Amino acid sequence: TLLAPYHPDTFIWITLRAGCYQTTGQRDKARQLYEETLEKRRKVLGPDDPETLNSIDNLAELYLGGGQQDREKALAMLENALPRKKVVLGPDHLWTLHCMHNLAWAYRRNGQPEKALDLMEQTFARSKTALGAGHNHTVGAASALASWYRANGQPEKGLALLEEAVENAKSNLGLTHPITLSVFASLATAYRNAGRFQEAVPLREHLRDQQVAKHGPNHASALKARQDLAWAYWYAKKYPEAAQLFEEVHQQRVAKFGADYTDTLDALNGLAWSYQRTGKSLEAIDLFEQVRHVLATKVGANQSYLQSTLNGLSQSYAKALPDSYLNFNAKSLLGGALATQKMYAQAEPLLLAGYEGLKQREATIPESLRALRLTEALKRLIDLYTAWDKPDEAAKWHKELDDHKNVEKPAIDTTDKP
Repeated sequence: TLLAPYHPDTFIWITLRAGCYQTTGQRDKARQLYEETLEKRRKVLGPDDPETLNSIDNLAELYLGGGQQDREKALAMLENALPRKKVVLGPDHLWTLHCMHNLAWAYRRNGQPEKALDLMEQTFARSKTALGAGHNHTVGAASALASWYRANGQPEKGLALLEEAVENAKSNLGLTHPITLSVFASLATAYRNAGRFQEAVPLREHLRDQQVAKHGPNHASALKARQDLAWAYWYAKKYPEAAQLFEEVHQQRVAKFGADYTDTLDALNGLAWSYQRTGKSLEAIDLFEQVRHVLATKVGANQSYLQSTLNGLSQSYAKALPDSYLNFNAKSLLGGALATQKMYAQAEPLLLAGYEGLKQREATIPESLRALRLTEALKRLIDLYTAWDKPDEAAKWHKELDDHKNVEKPAIDTTDKP
C-alpha cells in the first residue's frame, strides 16, 4: 500500500531524496522538495512542530550555499526558528544546537563575523556540556570554531582546539568514523599552516590508509588522500617519498580523469617541485612547462596556482640554466603573474630583470622567437605600470615597444626549448 501524501514517513522519504539531490549538486530539485516538505509540515503539523522546525533548518542549509538573496533568506529563517526551537525542544537539544550552528554559518556568510564567532563559541560550549566532548556534533563544532579562530588571526587557539577535538574523536568515535577523519584532515592542515610539517605526516598517512582500505587505491577519495600525503611529505622535506607518490597519483589521474584535469595538474606540479628540490632541475623544467602550457589555454585558470608553477619554473631555470635567455623569460612570466594579482612591488624587479636579461641575450634567442619574447616582456612592463597607476613609467616602456613595432611576429614554432 502506498503511503498518503501527508503521512509522516512520506515527509521523511522526500527529505532523504532532497538530501541526495543536494549532495549530488542538483540544487534546484533539492530546493523544490525541501520547500514542498516545509509547507506541508506547516499545514499538517503546525509551525512549531519539531519536524516543521527541522524542515526550516534543511531548507536554510541549502539556501546558505546559494547567492546573496538566498543567504539573506537563510539568515532570516534561522533567526526566526532558533528561539522557537529553544522553547519547543529546549536549549540543549541536538536539533537546537544544530540550528545554532547553522545560524552561526549564516551570520558568517552574510558578512557578520563577530556575531558568527560569538554564536559558534556558544554552540561549542553548550554542546560540550550537554552532549559531551566526544559527541560528533561537539567535535564538528570544535573543528568549525578552530577554522574561524584561524581566519580571525588566532591560529594557536584554533590549533589547540583541534588537537583536543582529535583526541576526543579518537576516544569516543573511533579512528574510522567520518568525523574523526574530518578533524584529522583539519589538524593536518593546521599543522602545515603553523610550519609543524613533521606532525602532519602521520595524520595524512592515516587518512590515506583509511581511504585506500575503504575504496581501493584508484578511487577519487583515495587519490585525493594520497595526493594530500604527497604534499605532506614534500613540506616535511621527504622529497623522494613525495616524488614517488606524486608520480603514481599523476599516472592514475591521467588514466582516470585525463591530463588536463585540475588535480592531475596539481600532481604533476608536485612532482616537478619534488624534482626541483632534489637537484633534478632539467626534469623539473620539463614538467613545470607542461603545467604552464595547459594553464595558459585553460579558461579561468587559478592565478595563484599559475604563480606557483611559474615560481618553480623560474627557480629551476635559475639553477640549471642561469645564463640562458630562458631563465629571464621565466622571470618575466612570473612577474606578469604577480602583477595580475596586484602584487606590483614584487612583480617590478622580476619584470625589469626579465626584460633586461632578454635584451642582453637577444642574439641567443632563436630567430623565430626573438621579437615575440621581447615584445611580450615589454607588454608585461606596460601592463604593470598601467595597473599600478604610474603613467610616466608606462609611457617609457611604450616608447621602447615602439622600437619593435616593425618586427613581425613569426607564425611558426613559438615553443622555447631548453
